[in-house]
Amino acid sequence: MKNRVTPLQNGEEAMPRMLQAIRDAKTSVSIASYIFEALGIGSDFVTELTAAVKRGVEVRVMVDDAGTRYSWPPVVDALQAAGVPAKRFMPNHFLLRLITMNLRNHRKIMVVDGSTAFTGGMNIREGNMLTRKPHHPVQDLHFEITGPIVAQMHHFTREAVLSRQDRQRHQAAGITGRPHAGTAHAM
Repeated sequence: MKNRVTPLQNGEEAMPRMLQAIRDAKTSVSIASYIFEALGIGSDFVTELTAAVKRGVEVRVMVDDAGTRYSWPPVVDALQAAGVPAKRFMPNHFLLRLITMNLRNHRKIMVVDGSTAFTGGMNIREGNMLTRKPHHPVQDLHFEITGPIVAQMHHFTREAVLSRQDRQRHQAAGITGRPHAGTAHAM
């Protein structure tokens, strides 16, 4: 099986496919993002992630603490209130912020069922939805990926978003190690 990479230009192409992947999820959804707004297109993600949890899908979300400040209310609070496991990456107070300002999670990765991944430059925010004429439009590119490489993306993203208790439970159950995902070729 070969890896397949499909380019998705702007939110109009990427966001509906990401939302559909969440709707189709059977076992897991893992998201690591720098910015994830709770309003606009972000509210659609909150709704679909909440529905996935209610269907029994294991959902884990990690948003950079600095990225939660781009909108109000913070999406982590909205997700947690809806029963979706979500956490902030490197939450800190003002003094620590000065020391760690460049230690951020700028990843934008979503992996569904360990078989489909989305990654690129796009945050989950209304600014990417250009046809909606946002106040701060952002043109960007994202990719939908299928194939053996997704196993590594799945492992990496799950490890990043799992809580310490989840990692300990996985270790006790013997769920460790990185999967072999084949060979990637670049042109």
